Amino acid sequence: MFTIDLLKGQGVPMKSSPGGIAIAAVTVTVPLTVAIIMFGFYLNDKTTASIKKQEVARCQTEIDKLSGAVELQESLEKEKIVYGDCLSEVKSSISRYIQWSPVLVTLVENMPNSVVLTGLKVRQDSVRKKVPKKDNPQEMIEANVPVRILRMSVSGSPQYDCNKE
Repeated sequence: MFTIDLLKGQGVPMKSSPGGIAIAAVTVTVPLTVAIIMFGFYLNDKTTASIKKQEVARCQTEIDKLSGAVELQESLEKEKIVYGDCLSEVKSSISRYIQWSPVLVTLVENMPNSVVLTGLKVRQDSVRKKVPKKDNPQEMIEANVPVRILRMSVSGSPQYDCNKE
């Protein structure tokens, strides 16, 4: 409560004691200190969030840069698997096929100029024959033996009578 001295026209100051001053100081300093600390936390969190946003943006650009490389690597891995499958297929079937190039070269070199090659047909069958075993040549086993037939069709002028298969 505030007391006024009517003769002097001024307020009469209240008697102050050290306890009252301490209570008044605490009521002002504690909320002010808490406010300053909270403001410090706010600024700290704001700068931390800004740094994290920059880090996320940097990581996103790195991801965008490397996504093409990842896609390329995945496509190359798929191609590698396909090529591996093709190679294993070639490896398993190479013993069953013959190269016809030397035979064709010999035929073309020995063919007269008046004869024209009109068709080629290749046929492959397998026949079961008794063959010696690899580890014991004395013992005979049945195995599939490939039989290959190359059929050529040629034609020429009628005066040479070479229109035969």
